[in-house]
Amino acid sequence: MLLRLSGAGKFYGARQVLADVSVTVHAGDKIGVVGPNGCGKSTLLRMLAGLLEPDTGRRETARDTVVGYLGQSVGFEPAEMAMSVHAFLRQAIEPVEAMAAELRELEQAMADPAVHADAARLAAVMDRYSRLSARFEQAGGYEAPARLRAAAFGLGFREDDLERPVGTLSGGQRVRLALARLLLSAPDVLLLDEPTNHLDTAATEWLETFLRQLKQAVVIVSHDRWFLDAVTDRTWDVEGGRVQEYPGAYSRAMELKVEQLARRRKEYERQQAEIQRLEEFVRRYRAGVKARQARGRAKLLARLERVEAPASGPRGPRVTLTAAGRTGREVVRLVGVVKRFGDRTVLDGVDLTVERGQRIGVIGANGSGKTTLLKLIAGRLVPDEGWVIPGEGVRMGYFAQGQEDLEPDRTVLDHMLMVRRLSPEEARRHLARFLFQGDEVLAPVGRLSGGERARVSLARLILMQPNLLLLDEPTNHLDIAARTALEAALSEYDGTLIVVSHDRYFLDTVCDSLWVVEGGKVRPFDGTYSEFAAQRQSEQASEAAGGSGNQARRPDDGTGGARGDGRPGSGAVPSARRPDREHAARARRLAAQIAAIEADIARWEEEKQRWEAALADPGLYADGERAREAVQAHRAACEALESLLEEWERLLQEQEQLQAQAQQAQAQVHQAPAHGQTPG
Repeated sequence: MLLRLSGAGKFYGARQVLADVSVTVHAGDKIGVVGPNGCGKSTLLRMLAGLLEPDTGRRETARDTVVGYLGQSVGFEPAEMAMSVHAFLRQAIEPVEAMAAELRELEQAMADPAVHADAARLAAVMDRYSRLSARFEQAGGYEAPARLRAAAFGLGFREDDLERPVGTLSGGQRVRLALARLLLSAPDVLLLDEPTNHLDTAATEWLETFLRQLKQAVVIVSHDRWFLDAVTDRTWDVEGGRVQEYPGAYSRAMELKVEQLARRRKEYERQQAEIQRLEEFVRRYRAGVKARQARGRAKLLARLERVEAPASGPRGPRVTLTAAGRTGREVVRLVGVVKRFGDRTVLDGVDLTVERGQRIGVIGANGSGKTTLLKLIAGRLVPDEGWVIPGEGVRMGYFAQGQEDLEPDRTVLDHMLMVRRLSPEEARRHLARFLFQGDEVLAPVGRLSGGERARVSLARLILMQPNLLLLDEPTNHLDIAARTALEAALSEYDGTLIVVSHDRYFLDTVCDSLWVVEGGKVRPFDGTYSEFAAQRQSEQASEAAGGSGNQARRPDDGTGGARGDGRPGSGAVPSARRPDREHAARARRLAAQIAAIEADIARWEEEKQRWEAALADPGLYADGERAREAVQAHRAACEALESLLEEWERLLQEQEQLQAQAQQAQAQVHQAPAHGQTPG
């Protein structure tokens, strides 16, 4: 055990954020922390770091355990702001450099004739040298300068950035710099709060590799499900102030959570049926020949330990996207498009065609021109050369990364009424689907959090009913429940979709082709992100094995033998891994639908309980009309709930069948003869 919280609880004023939390971090653990926005994940991490004292329970650390913490925002001292990037990073390896200096002094001492003449002194020097050498090697001392540059370059800094003063860096660059120094310092436990927020895909993948290979323990708060699946082997699910631990990375943990929820729901329903049977017996036979039996059953009911109704998980917005009208076959075409900002050419000679129904993900490094490309298609920027030609019947909807379309002084409700003529009641009902209720709809947008503003933008977009949807980083600031709901809606959207995103899990679930933006060019790739990543990994392995010039024999890249343009070759032998990726994409879409259904179940359960509480009030029946309305509303809630539960069970069965098919396909792959061999 390195770090432990036992029975820990935390209050903010009268609100209890965490209650009776008991978690342990062992050496080498890789733990992901997930849950909705505001559930207490960051509070949990700060308590583990010792930056917050628990109001109840206690925190324990093993002796000499060093804990490193990186929050979502970082602060720098004035002296640090004046340092160069290289000098700032060197602070992390100063202990190793001090060991190196002492080793050199000990080597000189061992070469000193005076030391050689004193056997006891020589033995002490040699013993110290032996122990210090072991510590130096364990700390990676021989590779320390190389590790410094690897961390800096891996997290997106260039050679000429190393001499820049820290004070000249942007906010995102400073967070990356603080992350690099923390990684170089190699504490026993790394606590990272949303470490991928300011990283592009290349830097995120470098961090994945670094953390996977790290021997130290890591606890990561993140909404990046691909990242969690790549790095972690345990999951803490924070919900309702409690922490539930599951073995496995995010995807496996959520499968286990769904299975656990299904078992608990069945157990709850069985007990409720038994309770109703006993209560009915007591009511019927309270007086008469079976009164004694009725009293016995009443005592049984009183002693019965009630099973709590299982929570259906965090509620996400209930998103339904509809395309108004049908476009022509060609939705938009870019011909020779060039875009410059000052002396810098961002896009140079881009030729692209988008056809109806395509679902395109746009990927590339930060600053490569992804947002510029989307704004050109949306008509918000004009190309310096070339043309952007919309097709017939195109109705565009644009989601801006920074929600700059929102007016800070206008309310949430105002923004809906500006899009479409709705009654205030209709607008409120629409906003309720995006978790805005009561007086929340009257809040000025400028006072909302990033996640809340993103939900306002999505709510506006849906009212527009576009048939060409342009989304620029739509999952930024959204928690996993909201991302899953958005994925479910986009999976069923019947229009054309172009989305810029660093969320690889989201891209793999929603998009079936990619545009790769790099060096001012845009390269189409016909396939999912998983297929793109597999091809790139294969190419890198091939280059490492034989150099880029050895192209005659390239190992199977998992894309069915892609040509140079990324599209599958006609004579290629299908890769055995492609069905696995298709199963994975189907499984993620199914999980998104299940999560959306669970959110609806939670809502209708609340509605049912509300009307049951109303029906239990004797005063209701003084007004016959109100009583009838309450009965009808309760019946409608029960019917909706029954229908949703049937659909939920059907989806669970489909999920189980999909898992069985995946296992069967995997078994067949293992049993199949190797390529080029004949069975027997």
